[in-house]
Amino acid sequence: MGVTPMHRHRNARPGRRSESAFTLIEIMVVIAILGMLLTVVGRSAWNNMKEAKVTLSKSKVSRLANDTIATYIRRMNKAPDSLEELLVESDKNYGEPWAAPVDLRDEWENQLRYEKLSNTKFRITSLGADGIEGGEFDEADITWPEDFQD
Repeated sequence: MGVTPMHRHRNARPGRRSESAFTLIEIMVVIAILGMLLTVVGRSAWNNMKEAKVTLSKSKVSRLANDTIATYIRRMNKAPDSLEELLVESDKNYGEPWAAPVDLRDEWENQLRYEKLSNTKFRITSLGADGIEGGEFDEADITWPEDFQD
């Protein structure tokens, strides 16, 4: 006894499935592969973002020390007592502040630390991603001039 045409779906061919449809297994395999690719790419992008913030913070510390504070020292004949002095308008800087508040923060939005060592020497430190002393990788401190010497 064979299968009568009444019991078969009218568009189905015996022994074949529709060529335009995907099975659940095929869809799950594609989703799994996409998930693995996104994990690898996402991890790489995250690490690159962390490295970029370290590089930008080093650049900001260097610019603050070598440009802003160096100019302050040349014009005022002394290092500032604090970073907050750089926010005050000065006749010796054409009536403008020496720096903007954003210039005194690292890329993790932490306030930069400043220590006046003498009339012309100073130290600037970013505490890194964690905002506390010490650490490794992106959590390591960035200190001028120590971390910028050849």
